[in-house]
Amino acid sequence: MSNTLIFDFDGVLCDSIEECMVVSFNAYWENTHIDTKLITNPLREYFYKYRYLVRPAGEYFVIWESYYKNNAFKNRSYDDMLNDCSFQVSLFQDKFFKYRENLKKDYDMWISLHKPYPNILKFLIRNDGSIFILTNKDRDSVEKISTAHGYRDKIAAIYSKEISSDKYFLIKQLVEDHNYINETDHIYYLDDNISNLRDVSRIDMPNLICLLAQWGYCGETPNNPYNEIKDIIELEEIISNNY
Repeated sequence: MSNTLIFDFDGVLCDSIEECMVVSFNAYWENTHIDTKLITNPLREYFYKYRYLVRPAGEYFVIWESYYKNNAFKNRSYDDMLNDCSFQVSLFQDKFFKYRENLKKDYDMWISLHKPYPNILKFLIRNDGSIFILTNKDRDSVEKISTAHGYRDKIAAIYSKEISSDKYFLIKQLVEDHNYINETDHIYYLDDNISNLRDVSRIDMPNLICLLAQWGYCGETPNNPYNEIKDIIELEEIISNNY
């Protein structure tokens, strides 16, 4: 029996929350030099709490704006604020990636802000199936981080934001490029975002199994129609039970 594994990157394989916090904080304040010392514990706790709400990187603006100017979402909801400051969010997106590129110049520091989640390396080493990455992250970052963490050679292909930010389009492209995937017994797609799972599940593949990675940035998941796993090692048991 053959299987295909398709993983989101941030929030599934890679814990990048520190990097996103550092970059977005400094971009918000337009600091000339990237500084991690300015991020206090209350700031960190707040960012960690609401990170799951962010999809495009420009929305990190809403997190910091709410902290400093909206009394921590007590006066306005996230969606209301997002609607009100859509123009600032658009501008912030470019600023965020500019600051990220600046941070990446200090390669060792940048890599240090990314961590593989527990048991990720163990799972990837033991797995023999084809592994694909479906991500809204840029390809260069995925290449560099997976190489630094020692599992780039386990990835068959990376489908990233340079192709599309629409996960439905990305998985359609992936399947079109790799026709044999339709012939595998099961296709497992793992993401920490319900919206992404919903987009991917729209594709007509009866052998597709979508799973929610609870260790990522999923936050509250009421009325979740997808199976949830708390550790990637649980995927081994699910695969074994489907033999």
